[in-house]
Amino acid sequence: MTPRRAALLLAITLVLEWGAFRWRHRDVLWLDTPAAVQADTVEARAAAEAALARPSLSRRHAEAVIRVTARADMRDLHVRALGRLVVDHPADPEILLRHAEALRQVGRLEEAARAYRRVLHER
Repeated sequence: MTPRRAALLLAITLVLEWGAFRWRHRDVLWLDTPAAVQADTVEARAAAEAALARPSLSRRHAEAVIRVTARADMRDLHVRALGRLVVDHPADPEILLRHAEALRQVGRLEEAARAYRRVLHER
């Protein structure tokens, strides 16, 4: 195989892999765009639920879900996303505090109190 043909094959392979990655992770990548914050609730909810259903979710993408769901009509998903971060980063007091505050805002006061106590123990 000539070097030119190998370079062309490599370029085609990279483009196909990039396209497959973009298609496979389109929900998470969409959530990470500024348009997602202002999107229709139904579309944003569907993308957030799909992202939260993934077995693994990076902190960056979890933060994108949190940013998109930080509105009154999606507080349940907001709490779930923060809970997901708490599981992945159990010793981070900032995440614990944000999760406790989200629990308080949705009226889950006993859970919020436990979460606030956990924040105090982690500091």
